[in-house]
Amino acid sequence: MVLSDRLNGAAWEDVAVDEAIEVISSKDPLNFEDISEQDAEVILVSTSVALVKGGIDPVVLDLRGKHSLIDFLVIITGSSDRHVRSLSETITSQLRRVAELRPTLSEGLKEGNWVLLDYGAILINIFDEETRAFYSLERLWSDASKKAFDPKVLSTVTS
Repeated sequence: MVLSDRLNGAAWEDVAVDEAIEVISSKDPLNFEDISEQDAEVILVSTSVALVKGGIDPVVLDLRGKHSLIDFLVIITGSSDRHVRSLSETITSQLRRVAELRPTLSEGLKEGNWVLLDYGAILINIFDEETRAFYSLERLWSDASKKAFDPKVLSTVTS
């Protein structure tokens, strides 16, 4: 069924994110061992939002055993401060809708060059391109297992 057939009064964004979660789960699974259902949901929702809304290079780093407080880092790039804020707001609203979760901390929304959303063991970092390159979290945690998400996996959602 194509996306336009599923709308029937539902918000386009909700349907698109739901479809993206289904596609990523089946075609591009996380493949992290021993991940809780809630952590998997946070990762799937945040990366699905990133792909649906044009986020650049969404990546998840598995920091279990490498950091005492953080299990996973989700890293996403937005093309502008407005895009970074939009990605952050949509991730927050979709996690509230899908998983009934709210971040314990949200920082940087006003500035828009780096927004941090704290979901306990998962930190979601949404950067503009310059800030992501400057902090280079992937290089800092280069010994962590990494999962990148290919936007091509969603080609069936938007058709």
